[in-house]
Amino acid sequence: MTKGNQLFTSRAAAIALFVSLAPCAAAQTAYVACTWNDNSVHKLDSGLNDLSSFPTGSTLPNGIATDGTLIWTGHFITQEVIAYDMNGVEQFRWPANPGIQGLEYISGAELAIMNAATTAIEFHHPVTGAFVRSIPAFAGTTEGIAWDGQWLWQLENAGIHATDVNTGTVAFTIANAATACSFSGTGITNDGPNQLVLACDSGDWYRVSKVDGSVINSGNNGLSMFGIKSTSGAKTGTPICFGDGTGLGCPCGNTGGPGEGCANGTGGGALLTASGNASVSSDTMSLTCDGVINQPGLFFQGNNEIGGGTGVVFGDGLRCCGANVVRIEVVNPPGTASPATAQMTETATTNGPSGTVNPGDQKCYQYWYRDPSSSPCGFQFNLSNAVRVIWGA
Repeated sequence: MTKGNQLFTSRAAAIALFVSLAPCAAAQTAYVACTWNDNSVHKLDSGLNDLSSFPTGSTLPNGIATDGTLIWTGHFITQEVIAYDMNGVEQFRWPANPGIQGLEYISGAELAIMNAATTAIEFHHPVTGAFVRSIPAFAGTTEGIAWDGQWLWQLENAGIHATDVNTGTVAFTIANAATACSFSGTGITNDGPNQLVLACDSGDWYRVSKVDGSVINSGNNGLSMFGIKSTSGAKTGTPICFGDGTGLGCPCGNTGGPGEGCANGTGGGALLTASGNASVSSDTMSLTCDGVINQPGLFFQGNNEIGGGTGVVFGDGLRCCGANVVRIEVVNPPGTASPATAQMTETATTNGPSGTVNPGDQKCYQYWYRDPSSSPCGFQFNLSNAVRVIWGA
């Protein structure tokens, strides 16, 4: 493993850089939706208005996914998954099992497919289509799935179910605002930390709260949507080992917010996320930790998830990753409002440096940081949640 450049730009500067370099059309495209009436993929703006479209490579697309670089459509009748670049040029396709009713991109190693025929959510390699694993679906009437980095949401007649992506266990259910639509809605996407968007074959759409399913706003774009996904905020890996009260308790009752590590001196916890492509041959994966103290911190990698993925008490937080620990990068955030970021470059040579990953390897990543002046438990250091990443070829 070799380290990329340390990134010390502020969040505002990073956003400004993205806007200045991104093409206008890409900046305007906030969602993609697949449609039955014209067998197409439509690009939508932030108000879910139609911007442009391209034809799918088969009929009746019944699910869509994107990682921000590729778009996948699943086809119910021809039983296949087709991938395109963001301009609509087909890149590859692979056969799928009967019963496709929704897609979602999970990571560089997993594309999730809702299979109504087996009442299961299957995980396949996004490029090869190779089967990886499956979990039980809530019901065969699940019409769409959406991943937000913590929960896999199932859109279904009885409600919208927040599901553990590893076991299929439903943690809680919120109301489904699309019950008046055919099939009680035909598409769902994550829409930031607190919202989901539901789509219907009538063109109706609903932006709803993740807390209770209440409608924030709604509209109709006239499209026969059978799948919708946001083009921003694509997640890499699976967040695990939270200090938010859902697993092992924090050392002195210093519970963090949802999905975070145990609380630090700011009153909240550090939130670790991964983005980019976790691929040995074309790695662009970055780790970002928000909610940190303005003190040095360390991104590190382990082979195992300690405590079965719930961690063990360590300092003011929980240590989640262990076995053959590799120091990825030491960073010093420029301020409490700015995230710490480490960019990673992985190599797959057998005689490479420690930390080298190979296709199919599962690794655990975490951020460990100092908190000397405001330590809630007095240990003067803390940790973020962790992220599990399965590396692709």
